[in-house]
Order: sequence, then C-alpha cells, then structure tokens
Amino acid sequence: MKTNIFIKANGVVKVCSYLLLLTSYLFVTACSNDEDYSISTSAVISSITTDDAAVTAISATTYGTIQNLSGLASSSYQVGSVYSTNSDPTQGGTRQIGSIDENGKVSASLSGLTEGTTYYYATFVTLQGKVTKYGEVKSFVATDADVATQAASDITACSATLNGQAQGISDILAATSVGFKYALSADDVPTGVDVALEEAAGSFSVNAKSLLPGTTYYYAAYTKVGDGFILGNIQSFTTAEQSMEYVDMGLSVLWAKCNIGAEKESETGILVGFGDQSFYNTSTSNDDYTPWDIAGTEDDTIYGLSIDGSAKSKSKMPTIEQIEELIAKTTQELTAVDGVEGIRFTAKNGNSIFLPLGSYWSGTINEINDAYSKTLKVAYEGASAGLMQRACKLPIRSVRDEEPVEEGITIRNYNAVQGDIEGNGNYRFDIYNEWDGSGTGTDETSVLIRSEVNFQESISVTFTITGIGDTECQATMIFADGTWGCANWGYNDNGEGSVMVKGDGTYTMKLHGAGSGIAIFAIDFIGLSNLVAPESINVKLNTCVMDK
Repeated sequence: MKTNIFIKANGVVKVCSYLLLLTSYLFVTACSNDEDYSISTSAVISSITTDDAAVTAISATTYGTIQNLSGLASSSYQVGSVYSTNSDPTQGGTRQIGSIDENGKVSASLSGLTEGTTYYYATFVTLQGKVTKYGEVKSFVATDADVATQAASDITACSATLNGQAQGISDILAATSVGFKYALSADDVPTGVDVALEEAAGSFSVNAKSLLPGTTYYYAAYTKVGDGFILGNIQSFTTAEQSMEYVDMGLSVLWAKCNIGAEKESETGILVGFGDQSFYNTSTSNDDYTPWDIAGTEDDTIYGLSIDGSAKSKSKMPTIEQIEELIAKTTQELTAVDGVEGIRFTAKNGNSIFLPLGSYWSGTINEINDAYSKTLKVAYEGASAGLMQRACKLPIRSVRDEEPVEEGITIRNYNAVQGDIEGNGNYRFDIYNEWDGSGTGTDETSVLIRSEVNFQESISVTFTITGIGDTECQATMIFADGTWGCANWGYNDNGEGSVMVKGDGTYTMKLHGAGSGIAIFAIDFIGLSNLVAPESINVKLNTCVMDK
C-alpha cells in the first residue's frame, strides 16, 4: 500500500507517496494527554463508517467516511453503498457505486425506492476488485414528509438560533427526530455539523453555539426516521464580528479572555484539529493535520480569523514556552464560573483569566514524535504542559502581542526584571542595567533597545503600577545614557526625573537633557518594598517618548 508523507520546503507542502508491501505503521489515534509513543500495525483502511442518508419518497443519498485511501490510485478501489430491504444488506444487497472526496467522505445515490419502505444500507470499499470492507449497517424509511428551514434569529459573534418547521412527521413512525445541519458551504450541509433535538415537534428551534465570528454559515432543518433524514431548503446567515478581549498578565504576550468560538470565559468554544484552518475537518487520521510548528505563522489554525478589530497586533496560538510562562508566573485556583469548573490563573498585577477544565492546543509540535502536539492541560490537580495527537479536537485560547505604543520605540515588558533587586528596601523596575545583576544589560534581554534611544531635549516614560493599593512613595529615574553624559541618580523633589506615586495608577516622569544610547535605565520606588510585599507589585512600561 501507499502512505503519504508531508514535507514542507520553502513554504511549499509536498506530498510524497511511498509503497509499503503489506501493512502501514500508524500512530494510535486515541485522544489522550498521555505521552504514549507506542505504535500499532493496521491494514490499508484505518476506519470505515456509515453515516446518515438524505431521503425522499423514492430516492436517497447515503453518506459514509473512509480513512486512508488518499494514498491509493483511484483505479485500485471502488466505494459506495450496499442496500436492501433485508436487515443485513451485506449479504446479497444491491451495490451502488459512489464517489469519495479528499477528506474521505463517500456519497452514493439510490433510486427506484418504494415509499413507506424501510431500507438497510452500509458504506463499502472494495480493494483491487477482491476484498470488500463494510461500515456498520443503518436504516432509513423512504418518505414524502416535508420540512422547511426558516430564517435564523438572535445572531451573535459565536451563536445563532436556527428555526425549522416539519409536516407529516406524525404519519411516519413514532421514532421521528428533528434537527439541523450546518456547514461553511451549501454543498457540505448534508454532511455538516449535526444539531439534533431531543423531541420532535412541528415547529422547532435550537441555539447553535461555538460558531466562528464574522463567518457565513449554510444550514438546513431536517426530520429523521431511523438513520435517514429529510433535508429542508438551505438558508444562510453571517455571524457578527468579534473583537476579542485580551488580558495583560504582565507576561510576554496578552492572553485572550475567552476561547476561540466563545463569548464567555466559561464556554468551551469550537473544537478543532491541529492546524485545521477549515475548523471542521472530521478526519481521525494524524496524516490530515499539520505536522510542524504553526504558532504565529500562516499555518496557524486561527491565521486570518476575524477577531482582532482594529488592533495592530493579531491573534495567534500560544507557543509551549508561553504556556509554560503562564503556568510559572501565575497562581492557580480551582474554581467554577457559570457552573463550569476550571482554573483561574492570577498574575502578580492582579489580572486573571479563567480556563474550563480540559486540554488546549499550543502551536508547537512535539519534537520527539510529530504525531503529537504540545498542549496546556487544565485539570483538577492543576495546570501543566501535556501532549495530544494532532487529529484530536481541542479548544484554543489565543494570545496576542502588546500593541505598539509608539512607532520606532520597541517596548518589551516581558524582559523586565523587578523587585527588591538591591536588597535596600526600594522596589526596582529594570529597563536596561548591566550593573545590578538583573541580567537586563543586553539588547536581547532589555525592555528597550539601546540604539533606539536618542534625544536632544528630554526623555520621558509613562508606567503603570498595580498591587500597592493606596500606598504612597516617590519614584525616580535611575538613568545614564551611553556616553554617561546625561544622567540622573537623585531622588528629586522638584519632579526632575521623578514623580510622587499615590497608589495604583499610571504615572509619567521626564528627564531633561540630551543623550544617545543607554548605560543604565531603571525606575526605583523608594522604600516601597518595606511597605508592600514585593511579590504583590507589578510595574509595566507604557510609553517612552524622546523629544528631539
């Protein structure tokens, strides 16, 4: 048999087929956090399932799914549906050849049916005209019942109420059900997401959640008898735009308040395979999902998703390093929001995000075995890094870089080192300093970049401090430019290079002079570490303005 291997070279994905004589080695596809790299041996077909059928009084279209045929020449197999009025159509039933798409979806058209008759059917594949495999047997009733799809209502960014009306369902069978199917194209509606209602009724509605914002959906109401459904007319709606709220945790990136496809922090949102930019790939094979790092690239699952409004920085999946930073630099508490259990991550600055229990994708592949991608595992016992196979369906909690505050001035608060660094009772926020052991004295490790500092009249910074309540203290610039010609070391009452801090808030201080580059740059909060526990304090640099 053949198997496909993905190779990415110069941004181009190539699919190479390699012939294997007897069996293919496939990594297990169960969705588990366990770091299980064991392999199992399987035949050419990893799975074959029989799906629902769309029916009328005299015809039907049956659907199914066959995994791992994409590596075979189409001339080497046949797919379709076998059907009969007997309960086991695989024994002497009528075979109807069908078609298969690139995602393994099989469809076959049946005609000449008798109204009111129960038919049994199963998806099949025949290899080399000799070996036939079947999915499970399902059934439908040929019927002329009617259903109408009505306009959607209560449309938000991630949800919509779907409405339908059925006629004639009381004349079919007692075991009739109703519901809706929706997809991103009209052609995909029959095999789209199925939203079934618990009870059948003439008029029915359902609130579809976990939708993508700013996206057009196509949907249809259906009535269902057995495994056959009567599909109504197809309508469409477009979800509202969403401007995702992000939370500043004092980390290298901002963290979204909600999951992708959610409008509340307690909602799970949309579940998606690793790198699936369609968001609705149902394949259970790892081969159908991206096998390399994708965070922040054009392969990122959420690349191009409209959730950022006018923000210059765009949403992306977190890397595993950013997930580990979230875990290491926050406190975690098991709690519940809207009755949903999860963990609240609280940063030093007092800001927090809530994540429901479960596993969340990072955009980082596992370097040992790329069948697995790295995850954030949120469990009763706490938060940790985990692993999941690429074909698993998980939610995404996105991240975003801080918005650039002034063109040409790079501010990287994630490089800041702060605390009672010199052990003298002052609380220090180090911007650039190679003298006090903070490790911020290089362009790679500092908040500012030396070469971007160049002023002729003055330099000023605006900062925000939280975690001190109503405590008051004086803050001052500890500064020397690259030539040591412009400097400030004193605790000035006249406001030159200093400011009086009166509790949590945002403050600005300015130093007059001319300078180029940086030798030392820090903000000292005089005596603050003796008044407030340093671990409760957080400082963030907002702007650096230079008058030239």
